[in-house]
Amino acid sequence: MPASLFDVYITSLHSTRYSSGFFTDLTFANAASLNMPKELPEGSITNWVFTSDTPDEDCARYITPIDAVPAASDLCPIMNKLKEEYNSASCSVSLTIKTCDQVQNVMLHFAKLRLYTAINNNREAVALSAGYCVTSAALGFYTADFPLWKLGTLLAENYVDEDIMSGFTELLYFRSAVSSPFEDPTHLFLPTFFMNNAFNHNCHLTGSNVKALQDHISALPFTIRTISFLACIDRHYTAYFYNQISFQYGDTLGGGQTTATETALKAFQQLIEGINLPQTTSLVQGNVLLQGPHSGSCRIGGLAWIEKQNDSSVPVWTNEMSGVFRDCYLSDLLIFDMISRNSQNPQNSWFTPCLACPCTTAHNPQSIKMSDQLDVGFNINYEDYKIVAPTVLHPIYEFSTTHEALGK
Repeated sequence: MPASLFDVYITSLHSTRYSSGFFTDLTFANAASLNMPKELPEGSITNWVFTSDTPDEDCARYITPIDAVPAASDLCPIMNKLKEEYNSASCSVSLTIKTCDQVQNVMLHFAKLRLYTAINNNREAVALSAGYCVTSAALGFYTADFPLWKLGTLLAENYVDEDIMSGFTELLYFRSAVSSPFEDPTHLFLPTFFMNNAFNHNCHLTGSNVKALQDHISALPFTIRTISFLACIDRHYTAYFYNQISFQYGDTLGGGQTTATETALKAFQQLIEGINLPQTTSLVQGNVLLQGPHSGSCRIGGLAWIEKQNDSSVPVWTNEMSGVFRDCYLSDLLIFDMISRNSQNPQNSWFTPCLACPCTTAHNPQSIKMSDQLDVGFNINYEDYKIVAPTVLHPIYEFSTTHEALGK
């Protein structure tokens, strides 16, 4: 339907500064540096009269650097009359504006009143964007590093950014630490390079990072109960879970044993070889429900399946409920970032080392304590959040309290 003459008259060009179109196209980065006009207190407009004059000065039609915008409550009765007055041949309004030190009479084009309204409608959102910019990095994590705008990938079903999944696995790790404070980790979520290394070297683990990962696991032989990881082959994610009794995989496409699962088995056997953990001889298919056709739920479904293996109270993931899981993950990461951003404790007080030295030099389980300092000779060559534990000053404790209060 074509726009009415009234709508055409009161609507500024899409590119006009502070128009509705301007705010629609405004990015978070630009919002953070946008100077919004000053807001006048309520009651500043003491009188108004509609006129048939059509002002052509820029100051009557556009926002100028010295403009102050009347409050929405003052503009509301004028805006309610606008169409009626336009149909009666009015083209502008003469306002009497009283501030603390002066009284000013101005004649404004109807289009400028519309700009005032757009500014008032968007003022709070712009202020929040300036103080909480999604181009900044998420806070509260030890290794996960991603700008907040990447959380937007959780809004769709087809793709979730890998950095976001890394952030959520780190959040899961710290949440489990809260349930067992002052104890070494019992669950390890392996970094993605583990399976990438295996596939790139025909099932043979190699390189300094893999050696460091083996040293890491060696440092926790008396406390580790479960190990998990996600592997992506041909843009499809499969989840893997080890609990000292069995080694399982969860595939939301229902795939059977493939080259990928065979590689995962051989790589995992190499990883725990020589470590004080029961060796696994087979990989069995776990009980995971299937995703729908053309659905991108494999990463969400795989992560939810791993979470369920560690915590029986976690709801079972289904294709129909995948959107709910995504929303929960999104809200968790947002709440955690908000709490971390508002924390009064310095970030260097949030973490404490939780590994001592490899088991080759420490055979007494009592000798591996979170309170021990990291051995200077024990060098983890990659950034891994599992070499630290959250202190009582870490935002994860407030997050857990908030999580319970929200009934999540």
